[in-house]
Amino acid sequence: MSEIVEIIKSNTDIIIPSGISIFIGYNSYDILSNFMLVGDEAISYYAEAHLSPWNSWIHTIVMPYSMYGMLFWLPSLFNLNPLYAKKMMWCLYTLFIGHYYRFNKMGTLLYCLLYFNTVRKASIEYKKNYTEIILKENISTNRYFNKVQYYLFVKGFFISFCGLLFQEIVGHWIGGDIASRPEAVPNAIVYAMYFSSGHLLSILN
Repeated sequence: MSEIVEIIKSNTDIIIPSGISIFIGYNSYDILSNFMLVGDEAISYYAEAHLSPWNSWIHTIVMPYSMYGMLFWLPSLFNLNPLYAKKMMWCLYTLFIGHYYRFNKMGTLLYCLLYFNTVRKASIEYKKNYTEIILKENISTNRYFNKVQYYLFVKGFFISFCGLLFQEIVGHWIGGDIASRPEAVPNAIVYAMYFSSGHLLSILN
């Protein structure tokens, strides 16, 4: 019990922002429904490019790795220090929890389990790399472009690019599915992570 209390105390800086993100994500379902497919219809649309079991498994396994990279380059794009980067990462994680909860609670739980460690590790490594670069280069950060921002952006972009390229070649091409569709990018942004949990859920059922 004391360990749980300690964890909560050490993460009080993200509890309120994450709660707000869940609320926004929950209500985004109705907002996005005016512009694109949402919920089960959106998942079915996304699944059209993941019909083979091979491609579905490649997506499920590799997508957390791709997201790990994105959680590096997104905060570095705004030149965020580790504290604000951590808030951004967990707010994005909980934003999708709120959205997915609207149409599949069990799928949302699996999403939480699949991507929790990805977010946790990204926040830890971001802080570690950020601090190491400052100490090594003996530089001070500023609000504009600098070595810290450049390193974290390149590292994250490289990881996510390799992950997505691997999914495209090994998953889609070898699996015999159609290539990812440019017009489906908005759908992929919202539902690519859920597809991992939805795929596992379909197997469990």
